[in-house]
Amino acid sequence: MSQYESEIKEAIEKYNAIGNEEGKPCNLMDYFDGSAAIKEKVISAIPSVKQKEGVLYGCTTLELTTFLEQPETEELYEYVTGQYSDGWGEGFEQQEIQVGDGEIYVHFWQSGDYEIQISDPDYQQKETEMRRPKMQLVGQDGNVFSILARANKLLQANGQRQEAKEMIAKQVSESGIKEPKNLEEQAISLVGKTIYEKLVKGYTEKQWGKKAIELPAFIIKRLPVRFIYDNNYFNDSYQGIPIGGYTKIIEKMLNGIDVKLNYDFFEHREELENIAEKVVFTGMIDKYYNYKFGELEYRSLKFETEILDQSNYQGNAVINYTDYETPFTRIIEHKHFEFGTQKKTVITREYPDNWTSEKEPYYPINNEKNNELYEKYKELSEKEPNVIFGGRLGQYKYYDMHKVIEEALNCVKNEFN
Repeated sequence: MSQYESEIKEAIEKYNAIGNEEGKPCNLMDYFDGSAAIKEKVISAIPSVKQKEGVLYGCTTLELTTFLEQPETEELYEYVTGQYSDGWGEGFEQQEIQVGDGEIYVHFWQSGDYEIQISDPDYQQKETEMRRPKMQLVGQDGNVFSILARANKLLQANGQRQEAKEMIAKQVSESGIKEPKNLEEQAISLVGKTIYEKLVKGYTEKQWGKKAIELPAFIIKRLPVRFIYDNNYFNDSYQGIPIGGYTKIIEKMLNGIDVKLNYDFFEHREELENIAEKVVFTGMIDKYYNYKFGELEYRSLKFETEILDQSNYQGNAVINYTDYETPFTRIIEHKHFEFGTQKKTVITREYPDNWTSEKEPYYPINNEKNNELYEKYKELSEKEPNVIFGGRLGQYKYYDMHKVIEEALNCVKNEFN
């Protein structure tokens, strides 16, 4: 359809002008009767089309007074897609559009996916421009599948009703779980027993090397649970990675700063502690105190990278292997983070691994035993006014990237206020 972009845009402009003041396009917000907060934040919602990477997409241009929260974004998305199905779109698809070789009729098809682009000049900084790669929930257990679609099939196969909320409420009620005490109970209370056993249990136990009943409930709380057809991994309204990767951002952050690589803190401890008034320590807190109370447990990873003589391997940045039997948890195909078009492709298999002192610690294992031990180290750290302990290892806490960045920014505010 991209070859007809100009004709379709012209048809939309004409259709939008019907019944409106001259020069004023159709505003879908004129018919919005939902949340009052959204009405205050969204001045206008104008339908149009936009071409991206050779494909023509329907788009809605929003004029905002401020950013929307995630629930507001989802409510507005439901409203706009409803307009394209039964309101504005139903009328537009009946408009005959003349093109060079005849006429076409255009329907705004909803794929269940959407992308947000910010055009506020205050946020358009080319050096930190973001692109959103394909980060859908995709799994593999012999056949590649969309986890969302697989979950839907599982519900139907078990003779349950289509309404996911009712199904989950029924299974949670049957489980008798009132206050989840571990990951398994928490997962069942979030997604029900059927989806948990098919999609969560094997992957989780493989990842952590422990039974789900031995893991804390909070680990599973970080996974998004939605009752809409959105198979993106994260709930965040604005998602992406920097063009060129994180290396460019880190290089700019470190510009003018002395950096020493492969320089072990513990081998040069006295020297490094005397350089400045304060030290930011993001290593293992138990090692910092020479394992005074014993070793905390961590989970490590192994990576197996291949360069393949083909342009595409899996068509997605990440595919998760949700069964217990496959030894790796996911395959990453790096070119899809940057929408690469190279003739070859690089993939990395990620294997969970038991941690030893010779390996890199990636994840703290926050079960009751380790948390009690960490509290002893934390008590020692609170007596160290010149050391800031941070990150997954320094605070012995599972952090996602955006949360650890938030923690770092809050730390800076506290230090300099």
